[in-house]
Amino acid sequence: MSSVKDHIVAYDPDNVKNALGYEQLLRAVGQALEKDHLQSFELTPLGNGFHIRGSAVALDEAAVAEPAAIRVRSLLNKLTHHRNGDEEMPVVTETAKAPVDIRFTFQDIQQLEIDGRARRVDGHLMANAASVSQVLRCLGAYLNQKRARLLRLTRDRETVSLEYETSLGSQIKESFSATGLYDMWVRMYMQRAGRLNQ
Repeated sequence: MSSVKDHIVAYDPDNVKNALGYEQLLRAVGQALEKDHLQSFELTPLGNGFHIRGSAVALDEAAVAEPAAIRVRSLLNKLTHHRNGDEEMPVVTETAKAPVDIRFTFQDIQQLEIDGRARRVDGHLMANAASVSQVLRCLGAYLNQKRARLLRLTRDRETVSLEYETSLGSQIKESFSATGLYDMWVRMYMQRAGRLNQ
């Protein structure tokens, strides 16, 4: 992505509030991170964009093609040692972890949002609540609702820590489990559905 200043500064949501809020910004960034299979990362404001550091997990080709089905087969293999004909069923394996250091400018994020919109054919379909883009979108909506300024967001597989500054200047750090994030996502989805039906 584009290079930006080397120092991290406070992100000002007022700079972009007429175009995109945290909900859309973070969803777009999440869509880009999903392509690299980032499960653990740290996201911080950088200039008028974001800086992400983490590690990408490379999966075998079959895992990328059918992750859920393959995980189920892998579990069945481990539990029953069952063979499918002469071939053992495929197993998902992490082949490597590569360090990732990405900087997204606001212009990069705008383009990611445009590209993401073009890929979403039906906006009424239920999204995967556990996907990186939906987790980040949910946390972005949470920040928008609180009228807060993001300081740092850290994801370690199933747990997310969010550090932000309130409109009164207090700095707060919260941690969310996968269950808590799912509950928050369902509430957000229901609120959106209610607005669309009115």
